[in-house]
Amino acid sequence: MTDIKTIHIIMNPTSGESQLKVPFIGRLLGITSHGGSGASSVDVLATVTEWFTERGVEVVGHKTKYGGHATEIAKQLCVEGVDVVVAMGGDGTINEVANGLVGSDVTMGVIPFGTANEFSLAFGIPLQILEACELILKGDRVPIDIGKANDRHFLCMA
Repeated sequence: MTDIKTIHIIMNPTSGESQLKVPFIGRLLGITSHGGSGASSVDVLATVTEWFTERGVEVVGHKTKYGGHATEIAKQLCVEGVDVVVAMGGDGTINEVANGLVGSDVTMGVIPFGTANEFSLAFGIPLQILEACELILKGDRVPIDIGKANDRHFLCMA
């Protein structure tokens, strides 16, 4: 286990909604994001917060309000000197958070809660929420390459 004391979770409150509204699309595509829980991202944030708190880790949640907001929040957290920022959402949210953290020493964790979760699948991040939390708490860091197109960075798709 790691000595993480505080994590900041940047959450897209609309992540995974298409799967919740039309679950057959996920089944058709073979998508099993967030364990088919049917829970909203707000419910999941509460569960995740409780899980980390029980393990002595303080959680500060940040809900995005518009496109690009996750990048703004992540940049501000870098200025504040936080150690760990967790992106909770889909590939778009993860990409936005990464854009805010690029060039910093801040560690990014991922709690997959999107429709397809391609990034998480590619990097072996468990799609089960609490298993992803365990991976974050374990503290293993893996450097990843990022690309850049025009003024935006990208992780697994441009």
